[in-house]
Amino acid sequence: MKKKGLIISTVVMVVVLIASLTTATYAWFTTGSTVSVDSISMSVAYGSDVAIGMAKTNAYKANATNDDFVNGSLTWNGSAAEKWTGEDGLLTTLNTNITSVAVSKAISTAVKNGEDYTVDATEWVAANEANVVKAAGEGMTVDNASAQAAVTNTDYISLAMGVQAVAPNLKSIGCVITVEPTGTKTTLGMNAAIHVRYRLNGGDWEEKDIYGTTANYGTLKTAVTNANPGVVKDTDGTTDKTMTGAQSIKIEIASSNTDTTALGDTINQIEVIIFIAGYDPDCNVAATGSSCNIHINFVSATISA
Repeated sequence: MKKKGLIISTVVMVVVLIASLTTATYAWFTTGSTVSVDSISMSVAYGSDVAIGMAKTNAYKANATNDDFVNGSLTWNGSAAEKWTGEDGLLTTLNTNITSVAVSKAISTAVKNGEDYTVDATEWVAANEANVVKAAGEGMTVDNASAQAAVTNTDYISLAMGVQAVAPNLKSIGCVITVEPTGTKTTLGMNAAIHVRYRLNGGDWEEKDIYGTTANYGTLKTAVTNANPGVVKDTDGTTDKTMTGAQSIKIEIASSNTDTTALGDTINQIEVIIFIAGYDPDCNVAATGSSCNIHINFVSATISA
């Protein structure tokens, strides 16, 4: 689709199904509630302009080369040094093979003192990213005894990917993350508490609340207008998917900052963490019964003709 002199192509789609948000207390899930991730599937569309791969260590690596990434059908082992295994290099397909992820408690960060955690219930604490916890409790004060270390790609989704231009005329590559509410609930519900943390090429972490402060758990799906529509395709692969209540954020991964300069073949790296933020006020008992799909799409734009 040509728009304003740029050719935009959707090249990667990741669909994460989050379902069955049941009961929750304010700020945290109770032990009886779950967030289910049924699958994480990745593919690069035919004729796309980028190649992708998952970082073997699931983390940024300075001066990374093709050999630091894997593609194809992947296997996850969070306890191994090389956490992802598959076919070496960047290519066009990724299948994480992660299924049946069940998140039973909301996510925050904490300072660990011995076996106890002092939970920060206001934000993700950048200085303590190693101490990511899941916790049950009432309100914004969390009993340290209820906190447990959260497990990557079990209690929250964490993906580190390499992205490289393979067409000679690309001027930018971006990543659009979309939350698509599903199910019969008429309001956004717990979807409004989904946060995304990301960083590019080992830089500073940034965090975004997908729905921000313009919508909350009680906002009707029909009242939401997507800020970045047109990047998620329907099952036919070409038609824009109609998604009532959907909201997106766009992350610029690389740009030449000019209409006439190409990106080259640098491997850019993006790390993405998707989680239910326990400190978000939309993580509320009134938000129960929600479900959604999460789409991650990589888009590219060419230089002007």
